[in-house]
Amino acid sequence: MKLFLNIINAIDNPDQQGSMAQFETILNTVNQVATKRGIESDQMQEILTVLGRFLRPILQHQQRMIGEQPLENLIAQMTDAETTAATINLLISPQLYQQIVQGISQKTGISSNRLQGILPTILTAMMGLLYMGASKSGVSCSNSVLNAFIDRDAELVLGEVLQSTESFLNFS
Repeated sequence: MKLFLNIINAIDNPDQQGSMAQFETILNTVNQVATKRGIESDQMQEILTVLGRFLRPILQHQQRMIGEQPLENLIAQMTDAETTAATINLLISPQLYQQIVQGISQKTGISSNRLQGILPTILTAMMGLLYMGASKSGVSCSNSVLNAFIDRDAELVLGEVLQSTESFLNFS
């Protein structure tokens, strides 16, 4: 719930990166990937949820190691639609990336090969979602969306959060 509220607030706050257009782009990206690869919406929701369970400790660790602002800068780099494997490797080692693919495959029943083809795009979209809470240039505030995502005490089901936000904002 905390992540959901922070996404909504980031969209509404002119001092943060989030906007309706950005959220719509993220949703469209996720939906297009699912459609192109023949993945049902409930499967995509499960992919996002399992991915979130992997990403959370990775981002928590990175924040402890490099700090909040460098992590936010890294996330900003990963929001580019042209995100490459090298950019992903700045955050997730190739070995850990393979563990994520295998974990999602085991949980969803989707083959690792199919996941290999969609995961970079999904990661880019999720980094875009987390970057929505970043402050705009000239404004100093912490990234409320990222902080809500990595909060140890928050209940996290990323697929449900994205779906709830979409429903709340009346996208279809």
